[in-house]
Amino acid sequence: MRLVLDTGLHHEGWSRERALEYGTEQFGTASGASGFLLLEIDRYIADPGQALGYKVGEIAIKKMKSDAQGRLGSAFDLRAFHDALLESGPLPLDVLEAKMNAWTPAKR
Repeated sequence: MRLVLDTGLHHEGWSRERALEYGTEQFGTASGASGFLLLEIDRYIADPGQALGYKVGEIAIKKMKSDAQGRLGSAFDLRAFHDALLESGPLPLDVLEAKMNAWTPAKR
């Protein structure tokens, strides 16, 4: 839903009201849902591509984790992986991937 909202707002030119209508159709009308949706929508309005960037990063990090688990097997340590992933702060994904690929051989 987040990717559709972000794309709808910035590529399709949806209004805030149209985005809320779509979000309500998908998320429902549970107590507090519209307030939550408006916060999400306002965030996507203020930061175009935020939902897409988050999802691309999530997918890339999950792949790095899976690759590291495959290379290290039973020696894989989730805490060490997280430490290595975060220690340099924000990095472009290609730089982070190269860093994590270099990290796994060192952990064998």
